[in-house]
Amino acid sequence: MENLQPKNNSLHKISFFENGINQTHNPQIIPISAFLAMIAEGRYSKQIHDLRQETDSEKASLLKDNLPYITTSGTFKARKAIGILMHSGLMQIDIDKLATAQIETLKEVLKQDSFILALFDSPSATGLKAIVQIPANPETH
Repeated sequence: MENLQPKNNSLHKISFFENGINQTHNPQIIPISAFLAMIAEGRYSKQIHDLRQETDSEKASLLKDNLPYITTSGTFKARKAIGILMHSGLMQIDIDKLATAQIETLKEVLKQDSFILALFDSPSATGLKAIVQIPANPETH
C-alpha cells in the first residue's frame, strides 16, 4: 500500500450535493474540511433532529433523502462512478443498525486508527460514518 499521510484533510476535495439525493449534477467542489465544519457547527441539526424524531419509516426516508450528499471519494461531474474527475484519497464507511452501546464501543476503537480522518454518528443515529484515507486511485474506485 502507498505511504499515506494520516489526518491531512486540507488537500482532499469532494463534491457536495446540497439539494439531497435527487440532485445528481452540478455539485459544489469543496474541501472535506468544509463539510466536516458544517457538521461540527450544526448547519443541518434541525433536519437531523427531525429525521431522528420521525417514527414513520417512509417519512424518515424522505427526510434523509433531502439531506445534502457528498461524494467522499472525490470530485465528480455527476454522482456516479463514471463521473469521477479527481480522486480524493478518501473513502466513506457506513456502519448501520447498531445499538447505542455498540456505537460508543466502536467509536472508541476507531478513534485509535490513524487513517480515520473523521468519525461521526449517522443521520439516523443508528450507526457510524467513518471517512478513511486510502490511495487516491480512480481506477480502483
